[in-house]
Amino acid sequence: MLTVPKAMTLELAYHREPTYPSDVEPETRVAARSLSDLCKLNDNEFEGLDIVELNLAIAREISSCSALNVTGYVESVDRWAKRVRQEIDRHLYKFREDPGQYNDSLAYFKALVMCTVVGQDFGVRYDREDFSFTQPEDLFLHGIIDRRKGTCISLPVLYVALGQRLGFPIRGVALPGHTFCRWDDTETGERFNIEAANLGGLTVHEDDYYRQWPFELDPRWEREHHVLKSLTLREYASVLVGALGAYFSATGDVPSTTRYDALACWLDPVNRSAFVSLRMAVEHRLPDFFDSDELAGRKPYWQLKPHPSLARTATHAEPTAPAFRKDSTLDQLIEQE
Repeated sequence: MLTVPKAMTLELAYHREPTYPSDVEPETRVAARSLSDLCKLNDNEFEGLDIVELNLAIAREISSCSALNVTGYVESVDRWAKRVRQEIDRHLYKFREDPGQYNDSLAYFKALVMCTVVGQDFGVRYDREDFSFTQPEDLFLHGIIDRRKGTCISLPVLYVALGQRLGFPIRGVALPGHTFCRWDDTETGERFNIEAANLGGLTVHEDDYYRQWPFELDPRWEREHHVLKSLTLREYASVLVGALGAYFSATGDVPSTTRYDALACWLDPVNRSAFVSLRMAVEHRLPDFFDSDELAGRKPYWQLKPHPSLARTATHAEPTAPAFRKDSTLDQLIEQE
């Protein structure tokens, strides 16, 4: 069994101040842009988006989430970021007195405070009990604010959002079956991973850890696809739209699955997971396109080969772990190692 290291936290004194979107008066709410509107932006405009608006625009494609108060959630994350900044300033003397305790890295200290505030002050925890792709609150940021629980899909979005507000160079990172985030400062060269799917605090794994967990990665995926890469916001949007496709797949809505998997591919044509998911969705409409045994689930999805009619071949890694779309918790994934 693979052991996830204990998260490091700071000893900070807090009084909890819950902040909910309902705190925002209805008359202050503004009309939020749709996902369609956001997809019309050029690359520079897209990189300037608030990831909270982007994430919730994707969530609002689900009918039960169409009325989400985007303004309220944006202001909630703003307040959370303000608290993080206050606590960094208040406890900065600890870093100055003993920088070695924080890897001689101010960036590491700031990330540690951020994760500690989220876990201790706002009571956010990793949802180990009932994760499901059929529950939008498990996939998108509003679930964290409303329930104070998050998943490996939603928690990294929160940290990227806080990073945008605090000036931290935090990027989303994706690999088959998991997402996390990374402090990646291209100016200073400082770079470390931030594992959000833990029981509180800051957990840092090296890249080699993710090359083996939750699935063994084919080295070609790093070279040829956006696997284990610090993602641009457009590339990260492809991952988040892919989660939307997973929701519709889990709920049995094949046309919507196909639509959003196709959009994920359009946002990032190098996103291999989005491409494979789209191929699986298309199979429901073109059953003769792929080998029936493969599509019946007797082989992992990454082993899918093009139909001979395409006149080309492909080989992929052969891990023994379950398919990405399987509805499983972190505990189950760890147990299968």
